[in-house]
Amino acid sequence: MTMPVEKTRNSDCSKCIQFLTSVLNAPRPRQLLAAMGANAYTNIDHSEINIEMNKNSLRTSTNESSAQLRDGDVTPLVQRTLATSFHGVSINTNKTSNSPNKSSHAVNNIKIQCKQCSSEGVEGGARAFVRGPDPVSIVLCANRLGSKDEVEEVLVHELVHVYDVRVRNMDLRDCKQLAYSEVRAAREAECHSSSRFTKSICTKQRATVATRNMFPDEGKDCVCDVFQSAMKDVSPFRLPGQKRPINSER
Repeated sequence: MTMPVEKTRNSDCSKCIQFLTSVLNAPRPRQLLAAMGANAYTNIDHSEINIEMNKNSLRTSTNESSAQLRDGDVTPLVQRTLATSFHGVSINTNKTSNSPNKSSHAVNNIKIQCKQCSSEGVEGGARAFVRGPDPVSIVLCANRLGSKDEVEEVLVHELVHVYDVRVRNMDLRDCKQLAYSEVRAAREAECHSSSRFTKSICTKQRATVATRNMFPDEGKDCVCDVFQSAMKDVSPFRLPGQKRPINSER
């Protein structure tokens, strides 16, 4: 006897949100969120968590002990939908902004949602994606994430993008800036557990696939141009004066 489709969906979302509430206080998500001024998560239900951001406090370096979230209006962020798939990141055009002021992209709140993703469009094959601009939300595809480790991996990937826009004022509509962020995201997520030798290969492959989804012709060259500098950029995981990133395993 098979479980009804609706019950299966609810079960997937319930598991996803359980994994998510645990993962939010894991070291790397905590550091990323704290560096963006996150100070609470609220409105937990079977499919959604809201991260409350302190819009007056952006930290470019964080202390792990201060990054614990407590239980407790979005302006435009990324003008594309970035989806972490099994083969990289696909990007679907959403709204665009004519404003040259990058500070208008500051994130004051982040919604993280678990949902059943379809097999079509940007959701097809995706495990997670960033949706925006109003509100900015990270969507986790509950039907494609079977463990806490997988949820942490895709969450870290998407949070790196959000961090790069909010704290670093990066414009992910620019090929080289997108490539730079994709290198950082792949290194901290899909390639995080790779050995020192294979991490570079893994990261470059993942970032190239992701960047070429938006820039098919120049994406590979953009990754090559920024790769070395992006690989050395471990913000916010390295504090001033540290020789190795926090929780670095290799």
